[in-house]
Amino acid sequence: MQSHPRRRRLGLIMLLAVTLLGGTAPAQAMNGPSILLRGFDPATPPYALISIGDTLFFLVGTSSNGEALWKSDGTAAGTIQLLTVPPDNFISDLTPIGGTLFFTRYGYAAGQGLWKSDGTLGGTKLVKSGDVDGNLMVNFAGSLMFIADGQLWRIGGPDESPVLLTKLSSAGTIRTDLSNRGGLYRTAEGVDLTTVNLDGSGGYLLGWAKPGEWLNYTVDIASTSAYTLTASVAALGAGGSFHVTLDGADVSGPITIPDTGTWSTWQTTVGTPINLPTGRHTLRLVLDSAGASGYVGNIDWLMLDRASTHAFLPLVGR
Repeated sequence: MQSHPRRRRLGLIMLLAVTLLGGTAPAQAMNGPSILLRGFDPATPPYALISIGDTLFFLVGTSSNGEALWKSDGTAAGTIQLLTVPPDNFISDLTPIGGTLFFTRYGYAAGQGLWKSDGTLGGTKLVKSGDVDGNLMVNFAGSLMFIADGQLWRIGGPDESPVLLTKLSSAGTIRTDLSNRGGLYRTAEGVDLTTVNLDGSGGYLLGWAKPGEWLNYTVDIASTSAYTLTASVAALGAGGSFHVTLDGADVSGPITIPDTGTWSTWQTTVGTPINLPTGRHTLRLVLDSAGASGYVGNIDWLMLDRASTHAFLPLVGR
């Protein structure tokens, strides 16, 4: 799971009070003073505000690079934290269905999957564990329809358990990776790209990588030579493996992504030399096996290195 950039942050928490007053209080109340409901660290202000009835839900980043779900009823006493997740775990895809908030939780720690909240601590709980694609969650006639682990599910109401609607064979699998989970580059394509750093610096990386996925590169080789393949990789927990093919033939063998400590702590892996003949060829990065998180790992860049030539293969290149 992978980096998930925080968007649409608000610099002043007092806007929470204005938002709630605008939806629930008489018009004349808007002429009164703003009320500070809760003070937050300016470095991690609230964002992703969503209103359901008389309750406002929002996210707050933590100083340890985790995230927390909060709610407010427009009073200081009613502005409380409902859920917090550890570093390199993320809350996303806030989706209202009736009076219930559904959302996804990504990361290496236990608790990954689809969650719901009714605005109370006891009512904020895991609904369906597993790999839930938040980009494939929709409100369908008052029910939540979503894809989890390659299958179609439905939740008809806030107190109902998920109902499996399809049980597909390997010949007819619903793919969960047709959308771009990072959503920051090539957004119309199913390549999960996001920024290397949360502040948008450092270029793009490949995240949420699943076994069976691949990326193609077209390369023009001026003269036959041996190149060393290196890759910048990261994983929280033991990573999976990948290999590289040349015109369909495996030329690298399996390359394992190590545990680098976090999804954004990068380490360079070095593969065996690859003999590249003169001419135009297709190199394919093939993702083979998942690591402890269920994902192969994050990949920032690949490089083919010869004594006098360096060929970077950026993950965002066509």
